[in-house]
Amino acid sequence: MKDLGATIVDPADLPSADELVVSNNQSFVLLVDLKMQLEAYFEDLVENPSGVRSIADLVAFNDAHPDLEKPSGFEDQSILVMADSIYERNSTYFEALAFNKELGATRGIDAALQEHNLDALILPAQGLATIPASSAGYPIVTVPMGFFTDNVTQQSAGPETVYPAPGVPIGLSFLGTAYSEMDLISFAFAYEQKTQTRLKRKAFAAAIPKTQLADIIGK
Repeated sequence: MKDLGATIVDPADLPSADELVVSNNQSFVLLVDLKMQLEAYFEDLVENPSGVRSIADLVAFNDAHPDLEKPSGFEDQSILVMADSIYERNSTYFEALAFNKELGATRGIDAALQEHNLDALILPAQGLATIPASSAGYPIVTVPMGFFTDNVTQQSAGPETVYPAPGVPIGLSFLGTAYSEMDLISFAFAYEQKTQTRLKRKAFAAAIPKTQLADIIGK
């Protein structure tokens, strides 16, 4: 990045980093929004053959149709159940939302940018890169940075997914303040064009598309 004209300041830590890692406010806000927005979606459906109108209805529908909705390894509905236990966007919700903003923006991204006179923050996407941006409601752009080595220990990341694993991409994230999307995209684009990381390792054969957009568009 120095070759592209960037001035690197390292470290440029977020003052609120330790608090962001342990804060549960983001999960609480997510659950409230999940319930409110899902139920608003159900309400707006013109046709709804399932009859599902709430998260409670959704949980019951899933339980009644496990062959369709609960395949092996995906039976857990605890997130939906937790969301259903939260009633509304009340004072507790708005206090949590404000604290997220304080941790992610005021004492987070904005504090680091201002303290070090920076245009953006960059850090590996693996791990907690998204937390400050999502807490603040700020933009984040991620592009390829490299790949896990072939001898990395493969770990489970879900019923049918693994992470890390040999050859899995690792990203580099660019974080900025509010409305800095254009700057972040330009920084990320310049980095990606310079490194061409995504071309340095091909996907395994079964993951390579056999059909391109050009084969479909216009036909």
